[in-house]
Amino acid sequence: MMARLDFPTIRKNKGDRILTMNLYRNAHWGTLAKAKRDYAEHIREFVKSLPVYEGRISLHYTLYFKDKRKKDVDNLTYPVHKFMCDEMVAQGKIKDDDVTILIGFTSFFGDYAEDNYVMVEITEE
Repeated sequence: MMARLDFPTIRKNKGDRILTMNLYRNAHWGTLAKAKRDYAEHIREFVKSLPVYEGRISLHYTLYFKDKRKKDVDNLTYPVHKFMCDEMVAQGKIKDDDVTILIGFTSFFGDYAEDNYVMVEITEE
């Protein structure tokens, strides 16, 4: 299963910014809770369309950016991955996101594009 999704965002200095690991680490817990709720709402229909996975799965992310500033792929992947796994557990698509079920993930820079987005692919063993 594959989908094109937006990045999670966070309100910072009166504007929305892509949520990175650095912002996640330093943000107020209430701000993070809102970002997680907002992103769960954004990805809800995609997650609902997924089958219930009985086997082990891995997630694969390809990141696309509209500007050519240097990016740290792992800093941008963390919030997407964390929020995706939590929503999959919440909707019963996987039993848990521990190593017995979620065996790994990959993250790649795709290219520059007209919008910021991430392609997510889920594979089952």
